[in-house]
Amino acid sequence: MPQIRCPNCGLTISMKNRKEVDLDLITHAVQSGPKTFTYLLHATKLPRKTLSLRLREFCEGGMVLKREGVYMLNGTHVMENRSTAYFKRFSTMPYDKKIRAGILLALLIISTPVAAQVLASLFTASPPPAALPPVVIGNFDMVLEVNDVTDLYGWQVYIAYNKDQMKVLNIEEGNFPDPVVGIWNNTDPAKDYVFLGDSLLGSVPGQSGSYKLATITFGYYIETYSEPEIVPTVERGANTVLLSPTQNIPIVWGTTLTLTVENP
Repeated sequence: MPQIRCPNCGLTISMKNRKEVDLDLITHAVQSGPKTFTYLLHATKLPRKTLSLRLREFCEGGMVLKREGVYMLNGTHVMENRSTAYFKRFSTMPYDKKIRAGILLALLIISTPVAAQVLASLFTASPPPAALPPVVIGNFDMVLEVNDVTDLYGWQVYIAYNKDQMKVLNIEEGNFPDPVVGIWNNTDPAKDYVFLGDSLLGSVPGQSGSYKLATITFGYYIETYSEPEIVPTVERGANTVLLSPTQNIPIVWGTTLTLTVENP
């Protein structure tokens, strides 16, 4: 298809896009106000016959109005066609000219405060939402008891529980004789067990009989939780023992030492 180069902008023009380029020249010339044919002839540098033909076509198409011998734009219809002509002309640009045109377009967009906010939201990654702590929806008490022991001087018990289902809310000492108020305990939330312990002090005989060692209150996050249990053997450093002044007291699991849910 025959091509020519525009003397004003250097754009390579084919017969396919010549009409759009002529429209761009004419609308650019009249955008500041109505213009005569003679003014447009000098401003666009189009041949007289071509200018006359284009003006007639544009007037018939409603893009340009002729009133009292002068030509003027016809509002948004012309602006829409100018935008179309621009993008068509952009597609025919050499690569380096496209880059420059793209940069100018980007600068135009970001100069608008609202557009700048939109662009910022696109390129700024939103921080991930913070994880909410689980919510306690209820609680229950478990009673730790020792039954029918002889010469009990001290004790330590590890109680395992599912930390994803519950947490320890409170620990109360029982009625085992203790010269110091309270019992030892460790309720580190990073661990999946709670440690409890107590002991007599000095050269005193051990206690015999049955005692409530402690009451532990658990708060649960889900209704279908698993009940906590005593850790019976050495596991993860946990060692449940009953001590006399000289030796360990044998434990019959489920009889000597028990952990049960307290009835409300």
